[in-house]
Amino acid sequence: MARFRKFLGVIIVASSSIVIPVIFPSPAAAQTSVEAVCLGAGEETYTPGLTNEKRAVTTVTAAETTCAPPGGSPAKVASFRFSYTFERSCTDTKFGGGNLPIDWGSGETSTVNFGAITVRAVGAAREVLLLGTMIDGMFQGAAVAIKLTLLAADFVACGTSDGVGSATGPAAIAVNRIL
Repeated sequence: MARFRKFLGVIIVASSSIVIPVIFPSPAAAQTSVEAVCLGAGEETYTPGLTNEKRAVTTVTAAETTCAPPGGSPAKVASFRFSYTFERSCTDTKFGGGNLPIDWGSGETSTVNFGAITVRAVGAAREVLLLGTMIDGMFQGAAVAIKLTLLAADFVACGTSDGVGSATGPAAIAVNRIL
């Protein structure tokens, strides 16, 4: 067991077509606790449409998920909706950063601070990944991974002047506390 303490631990949360890695320090560095795993649906809308040419695009990212806290605690609902404007295109792999508010459906909220939004093309889909830390509210101080797998048949519209107006798909939120 001692030989494994040198490696970075990884938890994989999977549900049908979405897999989200949650990375945490090895047991030698710190102990961790999974606080919540949330699965549901997400959507992004783009104004003007997302094209292959870089331009200022206002993106609204939203998701509705149901969370399964460990230990049999009652399930929670987690939702978020935030808007941002960055120079971006269909071919971007990383951009922006900022704060994302999460509503836990019980009157409790949190804010995730993330350094960048990472996008990866997987066939016709786009995986959007935000890694950050809860800076206030519920789960303050916990590490957070948010992933949307956007399945838009019209990502081929990236090559048109109108571009892609929206995309939807599965969403996941993983909250992991370093003890």
